[in-house]
Amino acid sequence: MKTLYLVRHGIAESFSPTGQDSGRHLTPTGRSQVEAVGTWLCNRSIQPSLVISSTFTRAMETADILARQMHYPNTIDRDKRLIPSAPLQELQAIITEFREVDVLMLVGHEPWMSGAASALITNAAARISFQPGSVCCISIERSYPAGGSLLWFLPPGIL
Repeated sequence: MKTLYLVRHGIAESFSPTGQDSGRHLTPTGRSQVEAVGTWLCNRSIQPSLVISSTFTRAMETADILARQMHYPNTIDRDKRLIPSAPLQELQAIITEFREVDVLMLVGHEPWMSGAASALITNAAARISFQPGSVCCISIERSYPAGGSLLWFLPPGIL
């Protein structure tokens, strides 16, 4: 893998109709936020080779919106290793598993996203704050142990 995009889902409802955290949907503001991010990425010709989303509703909705905005031609993969409670150790497994993918986009949640970014660029000595709708781009320089350099970080308030 050469480039990794980490995306936190957009602003979501506080509660789901079922009462399950996994069923929370994006709010209208969250949808607009993600559409703006997708347009920004598309305008810069960013095209992932593979998009993988958490199995939670808000992340899947985010990935679907981004895919549509970026004209992503493939099916979005779903992976439980990106849910909020997944251990950060899954990051190494994901980097290793998809090391042949040129451009990978992972769509998930906090605290996993900030932990993953921090682990890749600082060996977890510092934290990056991923607000809803944030995106960061990391150049992966080694797959084991996984590590790289932060190329850019886009918080949602910039757009």
